[in-house]
Amino acid sequence: MQWQKTWYGVTEKMENKEMILTLININKEEICFGLDKPSLERTFKTLKSLKHPFIHPVERCEYNESMNMLAVFRPFSAKGSLKDLLYKGRPKDPSSTKYSGIPRGLKENEILTFGRQILEGLLYLKKKGYPMPHLHSGNLILTGSVLQISDYENSLVCLDPLYSYFLPNVSVELQCFGKVLFEMMTGSAGDGAPDQILQNTNFISCKMEALKQVVTSIFKLSGEAPLQVEDLLKGEPFAKINLNIQIPKATLSQKTADFLTGVRNKNDALVSRINLFTEDAGSPREVEIDEKKEKELRSSVRMPGTKRKKKPNKNRTNTTVATSSTSPNRSEISITSPPPKTEPKDKRLTQSVLIPNPSNVAVPPPPPISRNISQNAPPSHPPPPPPTVNAPPPPTPPPPPPVTNMKELPPPQEGRNDLLASIRNVDKNKLLKKTKK
Repeated sequence: MQWQKTWYGVTEKMENKEMILTLININKEEICFGLDKPSLERTFKTLKSLKHPFIHPVERCEYNESMNMLAVFRPFSAKGSLKDLLYKGRPKDPSSTKYSGIPRGLKENEILTFGRQILEGLLYLKKKGYPMPHLHSGNLILTGSVLQISDYENSLVCLDPLYSYFLPNVSVELQCFGKVLFEMMTGSAGDGAPDQILQNTNFISCKMEALKQVVTSIFKLSGEAPLQVEDLLKGEPFAKINLNIQIPKATLSQKTADFLTGVRNKNDALVSRINLFTEDAGSPREVEIDEKKEKELRSSVRMPGTKRKKKPNKNRTNTTVATSSTSPNRSEISITSPPPKTEPKDKRLTQSVLIPNPSNVAVPPPPPISRNISQNAPPSHPPPPPPTVNAPPPPTPPPPPPVTNMKELPPPQEGRNDLLASIRNVDKNKLLKKTKK
């Protein structure tokens, strides 16, 4: 299932304690537990029973049926995660802010201590039978000077792991550990194929030879016996790291063991479904692309700031290359010309029917004005006559004669006097009366 998970910082009022609330929008068809009350109680009990110095504890679990969400409460850590440490980011900042810089690798002694702690936590989960394919630097919480594995409830709701390349002969948890180890050494993310990790320039130039040998032994493609978590704990360089912490024993009931067996089977199927690594090719899967379709797609897409290619002229001669089937190394070239254009019999009819669209017709620009006009060339418009010196001003037109005869005025219209009287004697509180016709 794709990631539908959000984190919130909350404060418990009773104890005034900061906590991290994780909300997961679950898919009822893919989860590993039932939603009835006994199944939910068993699931929550299993999560809270994972108590180990290198396992980040779960304090409370709830299921909201109306929102179809699983809520998990954990204590807040002021130092954040291992990813926050690599990016030098503050835990309460948004991801877009605290992960915008350049990550830096850690010192060798820090990597050895953190690596031993992660291996001890993975060994505890392995003895419990609990799968953890979601191990990465963001799910490792730094509490004091101890790294603790967190977000292991992802296995119960079958969320997609962060990494997508897994070898078939090595456990998924051990490969996740190798990628976390690679990230602590180089500062680069370990999401990639094994050959990309081993050929990384930062990994090659790294001077931690003992750790480089561990990463190489995890991602080797030979047919030797696969490595286990116990092998790395007993071998160099992690065997000499003394944690001075008492490790508790992993105990579980038969019902819990059967339940976790089903959880592991579902997660194994999920990993095999999303895995991009193929055993035969020894590299990521290659997608076959039709060259013709890819060429058409590239020609149809134009990047900003680039010009479109001009279409070939139809009047040009087309060259067709035909490869002979009998001799594959030779080619026969045949030159073909386009057929000549045939003009219509009646040009006037064609011109009268094919009327161009005025919006698409290009209007020619006006001719440039020439300063040096030839004397022999007649002017396009006759110039105005030159003004004469001391010429009298033009006479003004006479005013219209005054009206002396009142008979010349237009005859009075019928009802005009009534209209004028109503205008003079208007009453503001009454409407105007209609004139009689």
